[in-house]
Amino acid sequence: AKQRIGGSDQPFESHAFHGIAMNQYFNIYETQRKTKLDALDKNLLKHLTVNTLFCQYCYRPFDKEHMEDELITPFFALMDIISCYFFLFFIWWILIILIGFV
Repeated sequence: AKQRIGGSDQPFESHAFHGIAMNQYFNIYETQRKTKLDALDKNLLKHLTVNTLFCQYCYRPFDKEHMEDELITPFFALMDIISCYFFLFFIWWILIILIGFV
């Protein structure tokens, strides 16, 4: 089932995409670094990242308004992993052998 994002009739649920807002990111950053960020800098960043969420695992930013462009299906993620292993175990060795004879 495809989940709709935003809209006046349907609020956006950030936890559905494992995303954290800038406020939560500030709290994590300040806790880990044991330092405080300037209040004016925080305010500016909040206004610049209104539509942006951060991955709660890697802190990569993504735009909540364009989630279809950001997400991939599990099939394509698996295909990426398989293609990496295929290259490593088959193609890379062939290239090493061919370049070794040159």
